[in-house]
Amino acid sequence: MSTDVPDTIAGAATFTTFLVKVAARCNLSCDYCYMYEHADQTWREQPHVISPEVAEQVAGRIGEYAREAALPEVLVVFHGGEPLLAGAARLTWFRKLIEDALPETTTAHFSLQTNGVLLDDERLTTLADGGIGVSISLDGPATVNDRHRNLAGGGSSHSAVMDAIRRLRTRPETFAGVIAVIDPDADPRELLEFFAEVDPPSLDLLLPDANYCTPPPGRDRDPQRYERWLVEAFDIWFDDYPTLPIRTFDAILAATAGAPSPTDAFGFGDVSLLCIETDGGYHDLDVLKITKPGQTNLEESVFTSTVSDVARSLKIREHRRLLSPAGVATECRSCPVVDVCGGGAVPHRYSADGFANPTVYCAEMLTLISHVRTRLHETLEAEAAHFDRRGESGRYDLAAFDKAATAVTVTDSLVCTWQSETAPQLARISEQLAADDRQPSSVRAAARSLTEVAPTELGRLSRQPSVSLWVRAYEAARRGQPLLGVDGEALRFDPTYVADVARLSSEPAREIRIHRPDPWLRSPFTAPIRFLTDDEATTGPSRVNAAMEWICRYDAVLAAEILNLSPEVQFVTDESAHPDKVVSFSDDVVPGCLFIGLGAHPGAVDVYDFADSIIHEHRHQKLYLLEREVDLIVPGQPFVPSPWREELRPPSGLLHAAWVFVELLGYWRFVETSSDVAATVRSRAANQVAVSTERLSRAWKTLDSVRTTPAGDELILALRERSAT
Repeated sequence: MSTDVPDTIAGAATFTTFLVKVAARCNLSCDYCYMYEHADQTWREQPHVISPEVAEQVAGRIGEYAREAALPEVLVVFHGGEPLLAGAARLTWFRKLIEDALPETTTAHFSLQTNGVLLDDERLTTLADGGIGVSISLDGPATVNDRHRNLAGGGSSHSAVMDAIRRLRTRPETFAGVIAVIDPDADPRELLEFFAEVDPPSLDLLLPDANYCTPPPGRDRDPQRYERWLVEAFDIWFDDYPTLPIRTFDAILAATAGAPSPTDAFGFGDVSLLCIETDGGYHDLDVLKITKPGQTNLEESVFTSTVSDVARSLKIREHRRLLSPAGVATECRSCPVVDVCGGGAVPHRYSADGFANPTVYCAEMLTLISHVRTRLHETLEAEAAHFDRRGESGRYDLAAFDKAATAVTVTDSLVCTWQSETAPQLARISEQLAADDRQPSSVRAAARSLTEVAPTELGRLSRQPSVSLWVRAYEAARRGQPLLGVDGEALRFDPTYVADVARLSSEPAREIRIHRPDPWLRSPFTAPIRFLTDDEATTGPSRVNAAMEWICRYDAVLAAEILNLSPEVQFVTDESAHPDKVVSFSDDVVPGCLFIGLGAHPGAVDVYDFADSIIHEHRHQKLYLLEREVDLIVPGQPFVPSPWREELRPPSGLLHAAWVFVELLGYWRFVETSSDVAATVRSRAANQVAVSTERLSRAWKTLDSVRTTPAGDELILALRERSAT
């Protein structure tokens, strides 16, 4: 690098990441390795593993620098070669050494980059107990990985690495992520399907390290091979696996949107990493070893200089310049994507004449970034148009939808649309399970019985609460996108549930099901929500039936609507609430299921309040059904006060509350005027009417300040008119 550094880059870098080489040898022989297969072969002169004396000096220098620079956080990465050749126990000892050297004001994070072959149960336990995160190097399935990543003596490394990943998945707090090097001969979809199954907390897809002296492999015979692969992989990820956290693609999207890039491969930035070799020598970014011998060497060591000294070194200053707009090649400065690319990774710019070049992957970066910008622009435009269509007034008669007596046409249309999506999905699951020889015979038999169900019945079955959730879990797993429950935990698709689905297909279509021990009704909820035992729920069925009879007296069409749209009731308690508080709720994660509290003691909830709870939670489910097809609130607005809650709520939550209480206002007016109801109940009903009327009045004023769609305006107007009558 040139040492002609402008004054704008003068001063010291701030190192927050220390990549410490604890081993300079490896048990794999990867044909693309930047350390062993490129220009700089000085690894041969390094000690095989870091000595205790060097480790103690490294710890002291990092602690000294953290104190001088007042660092709030540092990241220490144990690296190699293969760092586990140094021994897991030595690494945890080294970790403690560094942590003890740091000031109390600095928080340290420790990780390890390993090929995984040596990561057995004992070593993993040592690392996990020692607070060292583990990131794995793996290029994909065996057919891809074993093209380049084989054992030093020959042979596949894949099965050993997959064993390591299986172990890491049992210790998710230790699993830091996966790094993969792109092979453009690999099928992008197959690769992403594989990594979606691995489900890493993060994934780096890296281009093979190359420069003008060592061009990208195979590009001479097919100049567009990397461009095609990157564009295809991005589209598959963007469309089908957007929750798979690929740092490369996330970085481009972030840079495109003007946010800081989380990687030094894209966008402008600054030097924040210092490498320390096994002999204690300070080095610049270790990937610069692909350029020429000695390029990374900062000519100082932990025994001769402080970290602050090398932070001001000329090589670091020049590296910082190359990461600034002033450091890119002349032709890059007029490039339309330079603000995203940032000139590309510095090691990839190298030629025999130095670094004053675009990245050797210039064509790939221009093609990919331009494509990402186009996809992002098209997607935002499509989403805006889609939102406008969904928010249009007049698509459905929303005044009619509000009242059960006039809602049938709208609800039937919404249900038909829903079933048209879910029935084919259920049919696909049934066909695949029936043909899957890996499944038990009972699963295949139950699935075959579903393939014989009439399409109309299959549609009804597909929107049953538990089946709907099960189908969504399957679709999420197929796309590699985890489906989260209300508790935030991922819901795993269970093929054996197909037997329960088959049994449901034979049950009456219009009969409410009460407190079935169904895992797919209960799995999205954990503590403090607890489902009642059968003994605790003994009185539940009779109370549901009594409440439904009372609802039928109030509005027979509403009672029929509940049976149609909300056919499941589960009894719950909230163990974090006061024992006298009766908690009921519903959630769109289980569409059509009502979660109802029975109360802590007999008489805590009478038939009138029990009917209130059923109507309340059903109304939420009915509005969720509409919201599948219609947008009512413009997104991105601040929370607002709600008359029914002490805390602020999103505007959609306030609209849900108003929607519910308009119906409950009519219900309690009916109770208040019923001659066969006790005077104390009529008095309670009158109070409910007064309180609901006053709270709805405040809700309308707040909703006036909320940006709603034309459809939202139409619905709110209908609700206001109904509440005033």
